[in-house]
Amino acid sequence: MPASKRLQKPTIAEQTLFLGGTILFSLLGILSLVYWKERQAYDAAHYLLEIIIRKNFFIAHQRPVGIVSQILPLIALYLNAPLSWLMKLYSVGDILFYYFIFVWLTQSAKNYGAGLTLLMSYLLTVCYSFYCPVTELLQGMALLPVMWVMLETTFRFRIPSLIFLMAFIIFSHPLLFIPTGIMIGWWWNQQKEKNIMAMIMTVGFIVISGLKLLLLDKYDYQKTYYPLVYNDYSNMNNLTDGNYLFSFLNMIVSNYPVVGLIALLTLVMLVFRKVYLQAFYFLLTIFGFLLIIICTHRFVAISNYSERMLLPLAFIIALPFSREIMLIRTALIKQLLLFGLMVFFLFRINEIKKMSTDYSLRIEQMNTLIQTSRAMGHQKTIADESFLEQVPSANSGWCYSIETMLFSSLEGLEKTVSIAMQHDHIDRIKEAGITLQPNQWIKWMEYILQDDTLPANYFQFKPQVYSSLRTEGNVPEKLLNLVKCTIEKPIQHSFNGSTIITVRFKGLGNHIVPAKSSVMRIRYKSLTFSIPLVADILSGCAQQVCLPSEIENPEESIIDIIPVKQ
Repeated sequence: MPASKRLQKPTIAEQTLFLGGTILFSLLGILSLVYWKERQAYDAAHYLLEIIIRKNFFIAHQRPVGIVSQILPLIALYLNAPLSWLMKLYSVGDILFYYFIFVWLTQSAKNYGAGLTLLMSYLLTVCYSFYCPVTELLQGMALLPVMWVMLETTFRFRIPSLIFLMAFIIFSHPLLFIPTGIMIGWWWNQQKEKNIMAMIMTVGFIVISGLKLLLLDKYDYQKTYYPLVYNDYSNMNNLTDGNYLFSFLNMIVSNYPVVGLIALLTLVMLVFRKVYLQAFYFLLTIFGFLLIIICTHRFVAISNYSERMLLPLAFIIALPFSREIMLIRTALIKQLLLFGLMVFFLFRINEIKKMSTDYSLRIEQMNTLIQTSRAMGHQKTIADESFLEQVPSANSGWCYSIETMLFSSLEGLEKTVSIAMQHDHIDRIKEAGITLQPNQWIKWMEYILQDDTLPANYFQFKPQVYSSLRTEGNVPEKLLNLVKCTIEKPIQHSFNGSTIITVRFKGLGNHIVPAKSSVMRIRYKSLTFSIPLVADILSGCAQQVCLPSEIENPEESIIDIIPVKQ
């Protein structure tokens, strides 16, 4: 970069961008510390456990970028820090990674367009993904603006550095070759002469992408080549399903209206500059990516999984938009557009915060089951997901045994509890002909480990077989009359609109009401609802309940909640 550009004072627009980005990443960092438990969901819990067991980085599915969020907890691990500190540092690690890149792009490389691209790539579409800080697709995308700066800059060892970085990015997730290829296409459009550098980068991209698609591990291979592996080409029918296409596009427009407006504005700016080939390429990249998603997936609602599949869309739109913004010569217009974006991103962060409700409810439900397990005197228990998932936020999943073990161990070694799923774990183990031993615990599915493989300074199990949280037996009427059901907390409205309450059971003393022999009865006006129990009823234990839609004003209209005989 020329010395004159390095010494040049940032414009007001550039200062606005840097200050706004710093504020936004600071808010994300605060959220990552406030919701550090919520951000240990699913893959994150698995990765953290692997780090603790291995005392080393854990690279899953040949995705090397995942180590960026592991550096801080690994350091803390070697310092023998408490489990809570490992989890907090793990939560904040990826946000620091994004911010450090942002600072380098804007303050060192002085490429504010690339910094804006990074900011937009994260905040345009991320919501669910915030609560899984090990999303390699998102982490790999964060390195694409760095590669863009390197493409536009001349320095020693430029070609080998670019090839290495491109390989690192593409190998970090099977989908990353798409935004990488699109970015190289934009760089090609800027080249007045297609020199040897352009040819090397193009050939390098083709070779690296081919190697990635050839060297996939079993998990990524099955995901990437799903039609070939399972001989299922049904998703191709999406192209001729008008109702589905309408629902899919409506999902995109209704969930990401500002993304559509930014795409339209970008197209207008390209046409205004009379770069018609670039305008055509811009439209081609958007519709081409959406076409790939339509042909390989089928979903009409934004979820934890579908959001991840759509993450590259943010970068595809952000890169050309950021370039066009920086080309605007009228300082006031540029400032207003950037300021408007910063304000919009504040609303996006608020949406991310709202999403915490479902994850907090999920943690709360885990804790109630952990407390019930302890009250029953068990460290290894079984929950039936068919009852557990009466609450929409439950999302039990394959990682439940790991998550519950992590959360329970925060309270002390002697408090460790691991809750396995009846169908996803226990039944599959039986089908495989495996007999569980008292000194074993279920990691996931049929993956069983010895208790002593766990670091004793963080987790401790006593020799014990797995016991169900739902037992059966006779329930005397007089015992049922002792049960006092109270709503522990104010009624909460989850992100998806369901009304969820936490019911606390009291008055039983040392008695237990078997879950298989009882139900929870909710009386509302002239209506009566019966809800199966997730676990046996003990004094002090609780259960989350998703209220039926017929209960319009539950705070005032719930008459009682009483366990009764089936």
